[in-house]
Amino acid sequence: MRGTPSLPLCRDQCHARCCRAPGYLKLSDREAERMAALAPRPLIVFRDPADGKLTMHFSENGSQCPLLSDANECTWYGNRPLACQRFPEQPNPGCLVWPA
Repeated sequence: MRGTPSLPLCRDQCHARCCRAPGYLKLSDREAERMAALAPRPLIVFRDPADGKLTMHFSENGSQCPLLSDANECTWYGNRPLACQRFPEQPNPGCLVWPA
């Protein structure tokens, strides 16, 4: 069994790859409203016809989540969307934050 994710490893070695394009994030209506009001970068959000959920695509010009800082840290870490809180729930191929 592996340990818990390492945030410094994510920031310093992985450079938060999961928060960069191409990518998307499923949001609740409430999360989308909060993020649109407070995000420092524009949001590209649409309702996915397949599941009816709001989906945020990472900005075309920034190619990253609008909440990701230049230092590869989530500027909203304490209040990040539920999908971000849950990722990664288990070791994920290509994800470096899970120490061996």
